[in-house]
Order: sequence, then structure tokens, then C-alpha cells
Amino acid sequence: MKKSILGFGIMAIMFAFNTSYAQGSQENVKAKQAEQHKKLSAEEKANKRTDKLVTDLGLDSKQEASVREANLAHFREMEQIRSEMKTLKEKSKAERDANRAAINSVLTAEQKTLLAEKEEMHKKKMADKKGGHKK
Repeated sequence: MKKSILGFGIMAIMFAFNTSYAQGSQENVKAKQAEQHKKLSAEEKANKRTDKLVTDLGLDSKQEASVREANLAHFREMEQIRSEMKTLKEKSKAERDANRAAINSVLTAEQKTLLAEKEEMHKKKMADKKGGHKK
């Protein structure tokens, strides 16, 4: 009986220690991820990727220059595409909002309430289907 109580006590202490240790390491991981995900310029991204390829593949200086140039062109193009996507997303949101306002202007208060309820049901259905709604 004493051995089982002692064993249980030791297990409880080990569990508490492991839990506190894991929480500290999770905070460190999050800090490192935040640092890694900071905004880098196209040049910094290209240099970082090129340096990795040089290390991993053993590129010579001529290959390195060509790869660096290709990476730089790629990251500059991706910046432009992301900017265009952001603009289109904002335009799309403005259009949805204008459409919503036009529809709401012709609905009665009861119809607006019914529409809001239907939208909420749809959000819940999508959340159940996909494991969570982004809004």
C-alpha cells in the first residue's frame, strides 16, 4: 500500500515537472517562429534561400550567381502578386458590403432578422463541416 502511494506521488511530481517544462519550451518555440516569420525583403529572402541551396547542393560560384538571380526575380514577382491579391481582396470586400447594403435597404426588420439567422446557421454548418470558420 505504501509503495503504491509512493509510486503515485512520484508519478504526480514527474507529471507536474514535465508539464511545466513543456510549457516553457512551447514559449521558446513560439518566440523562434515569430522571429523567423518577420518580414524579410525580396533580397533577404533570395539570399537566404540561395545560401541554403549553396550549402545543401554544393553550388559553385557561377551556379550560385544564377540561382541568386532566379530567386531574386521570383521573390520580387511574388511580392507584386501578393500586393495585387491584397488589392483584389479589398475590392471584393467592398463589393460584398455594397451588395449587403443594397439588399438590406429593401428588407423589412423581420426579414433582416431572418436573414441574419440563416447566415448564422450557414456559418455553423460550415464550421462543423470544415472544422472551424475563419471569421
